Amino acid sequence: MILAGADGLVSYNIEDGNEVSRVPDIDFDGAAVSYFGFGPLAAGLVAALESETGDFAFYGIENTSRLFVPLEGGPEIRGNVRDFCMGRAHDNDAPTLFVVQKEVLQIFNLTLAQGGRGVSIESQTRIETPDNMIACAVHHDGSVVLAAQSGAVYRLAGENSFASPFATLAGAPIVDLGVLTGLNEEGGHESRFAALSGDTGAIAFIDGRDGHMLGTVRFGETFDYAAVQSASVMGLSGANLGAIYRNGAAALGASESADSDAFAVSLAPVSGVSSALTLPSLAPFNPRGVAPASIADDGLIIEPTLPKQN
Repeated sequence: MILAGADGLVSYNIEDGNEVSRVPDIDFDGAAVSYFGFGPLAAGLVAALESETGDFAFYGIENTSRLFVPLEGGPEIRGNVRDFCMGRAHDNDAPTLFVVQKEVLQIFNLTLAQGGRGVSIESQTRIETPDNMIACAVHHDGSVVLAAQSGAVYRLAGENSFASPFATLAGAPIVDLGVLTGLNEEGGHESRFAALSGDTGAIAFIDGRDGHMLGTVRFGETFDYAAVQSASVMGLSGANLGAIYRNGAAALGASESADSDAFAVSLAPVSGVSSALTLPSLAPFNPRGVAPASIADDGLIIEPTLPKQN
């Protein structure tokens, strides 16, 4: 699990909560994760937004140690960033960074440069959007899903994507958006879009095929933890994360109290989410992808350039 905030960028082992790697003393406003390449040797990539400068910082994830490795390059952004997300089509070997700003969505197709020591922009484009877009997420086919604060959800999959919303959610304003992808019984990809209501901590799930409402879930009280009453950020993964998270995990983050700087993350297994919504469970989705038979394994890997972090 990777978190970014006022104290820096940090990763934790999801099964026991032990810290794995850290980039300290930088105030980050969120992070997004994707991969270069396919399969076990795919190179992990983190994009984190620096709060003070508004610039993106990129880090590779070394496959063996799982340490963060600073990478040079990346896009220069002008103006305030409302949200950003990064991902790729499951059969594409490089990710795309999407940046939501006032009345515009910036799209940067990324590639590894400098022998795997940096990130460069292969191509970029700008799309005009309605003014109230505030969140984005990447679908498994590489398309982007956008949410407006009004509750309208749009899927950009061709011309006139903003002519009418893919789905519309009533109730509290949306503060975050996610895509949960898994494999159905036929082995095909199936997605559920999720929108977080910050005021209530409720997650509304939408069918990724036609936009109909699947239901809403909340993280209730357990023997060890209080119920989630509100949340400011959400993370979703349909990957096999081990233990009870073999079908993926849903995470909510929020301040522990109104007068506290402490931040708490609550986790729930995707199998429990599916059960609560009375939906069939989906088999794990591998975000590293599977290399097409026509592509030879080139051993793509990001090597560490820093001493081991304590």
